[in-house]
Amino acid sequence: EEAERRGVLYDKMNRSYLFNLTSDTVIDASRKGNKMKFSNHSGDKPNCYAKILTVNGDSRVGLFAREDIEPQTEILFDYAYDLSMSNDLIEKSAKNFDWMKSPKMGKKIIKKHA
Repeated sequence: EEAERRGVLYDKMNRSYLFNLTSDTVIDASRKGNKMKFSNHSGDKPNCYAKILTVNGDSRVGLFAREDIEPQTEILFDYAYDLSMSNDLIEKSAKNFDWMKSPKMGKKIIKKHA
């Protein structure tokens, strides 16, 4: 699948703008997209959450604040990297990569491919 191929490539570059809408539909914001693509992951203290909405029959991703967010604060939400993730929209399990667990691993990948 194209999304999986791109995911492997993006993981090597330590950057990915993929968002799974369903098990068959993935948004890739690497070439187009709005500022939401620059939000980052936090499993411990996210200040936002993502929600898939249907607007006039089209799927949209909304990012909603969990709390008041001060200007210049990093936008964080839980990417839900969970191997056991399953619900009525997502049928495939998520994948974990070593660089997701260690900031040092991401730096090594960037240096290796620079």
